[in-house]
Amino acid sequence: MEKKNRENTANKLKSVFNLLWNEAIKINSERGNKDLVSYMDIVRISDAIRSEGADILGLESLPSQIDSGLKFGTAALDPNKARAEETIKNGLAGLGGAGGLALASICLAQFMNPGLWAGVVAVFVGGVAAGPFVIVGITAGLAVAAGAVYTAFQKMSPEERTAKAHAFVMKGIDNWIEHGSDDKPIDRAQVENIITKDASDFNLSIEDTIAVATILLNIANADGIFLKNEEIKIQNLLNDYDVDKRIKTSDALEHIKSFSTQKIDLIINWCFQIAHSDQQFHENEVDILQRYCKKLGVDFNTYASQYGIMLS
Repeated sequence: MEKKNRENTANKLKSVFNLLWNEAIKINSERGNKDLVSYMDIVRISDAIRSEGADILGLESLPSQIDSGLKFGTAALDPNKARAEETIKNGLAGLGGAGGLALASICLAQFMNPGLWAGVVAVFVGGVAAGPFVIVGITAGLAVAAGAVYTAFQKMSPEERTAKAHAFVMKGIDNWIEHGSDDKPIDRAQVENIITKDASDFNLSIEDTIAVATILLNIANADGIFLKNEEIKIQNLLNDYDVDKRIKTSDALEHIKSFSTQKIDLIINWCFQIAHSDQQFHENEVDILQRYCKKLGVDFNTYASQYGIMLS
């Protein structure tokens, strides 16, 4: 189906979706919840689109991009953590090719640090992603990415989550218009460009880098062994940083406390990735991670759950 034809039929689907959406908004407004759509509303709307959408588009089945857009939108409004994370994972897993990666980037990359985003990209290319933030032995898969996205959703107001949910569905439909159902494979240049663009939001000054490297090196050495892949991982995270440079830990933490909440979340995620370089969390590593999270105002249990740390 040519792009122009896809656009014509997709506009019909958008009209149906918006009709259902506006009806939900109207009903909720009458109940005192102005401009909001509930989780149950979007579940019903998504069921309707999945039931009738393929016929509206003249297809045998609903395109994967639109289905994933519905899943991302549903997860944005879901109050249940486990269910929402599973929905995000399923939405990502249902995508493929350059179009799928583009949709994931538009909808979800903004909620992940570069390391996690590189892990998601790896799903699309079948291996560890190339680029400035390549992670050696990366362990942050779809489950951790989904957890990061869900955490970001919980920091939004109900109005913001409603707006995001609507946007995700629209982006899914637009993605199908642009790419169609027969998606092209991803080439190396696309991967590098996407990761580089995302990573650019997290540029660190020289002072920032030394502070971050200090706490990463502390974690890398916590189990008494500084592994080569830990060294390489730190260098990659910090753009070939000289791992011999560091400052007092207390000074490093005080410096990092001045970062934005988003950047602190990024650093904590890096800490967990370094700790898990050997595929396990040692007792000393967990102790340090707990101290750093407390000092930087981050909920340790959230990350512990995402990375599978079992506390007694």
